[in-house]
This record gives sequence, structure tokens and C-alpha cells, in this order.
Amino acid sequence: MTTEAERLARVEGILEQVDRRLTRLEADLLALRQEMATGRQEIRQEMATGRQEAREEIGSLRQEIAALRQETREEIGSLRQEMRTQFYWLVGIMVTVLAGLVGLAASILVTGR
Repeated sequence: MTTEAERLARVEGILEQVDRRLTRLEADLLALRQEMATGRQEIRQEMATGRQEAREEIGSLRQEIAALRQETREEIGSLRQEMRTQFYWLVGIMVTVLAGLVGLAASILVTGR
């Protein structure tokens, strides 16, 4: 049988072992907290960088859209001018054909055929 002193020494050994383990756990927990704080800070920084990049990209896209709108307006203006020109030519040709038909009709009426 074990004596009370042996049991006490055994319990003290167990307590020392538990104390060492708790100390190690506390150190691990502290390191984990530091890693998490660092990770949070890095994530926040990445998010801020991402937001800034997104803002810059949106600004760039807005400029491109504005440039494309301007190009489209210019192209539409050019097409309108071409259509006007073609319309005037068409009207001129129609007037010429109409004048020719009137002349032909007059000639037929005068000659009697």
C-alpha cells in the first residue's frame, strides 16, 4: 500500500503536469489570438484594396462608356448627314424622271400618238 506521502507526491506531480499543460495551452491560445488579429487586419486591408480597385475600374468603365456614347452620337450624326444627302439625290432623280415623263406625255399629246 501507498502511504499518504506517496499519494501526496503523486498528486503534486499530476498537478505540475496539469500546470505545464495549462501554461502551454495559454501560450497556444495567445498565439492563436494574435494570428486571428493579424488575419483580420490582413483581410480588412485586402478588402480596402479591393474596394479601391473596384472604384478605379468603375471609373475607367464610366470613361469608356462616355467615349463610346460620344462615338455613337458622332456616327449617328454622320449617318443622318448621309441620309440627307441620299434623300436629296433621290428627290433630284424623282424630279428628273417626273419631268421626263411630263415631257414624254406632252410629246405624245402633241404628236397625237
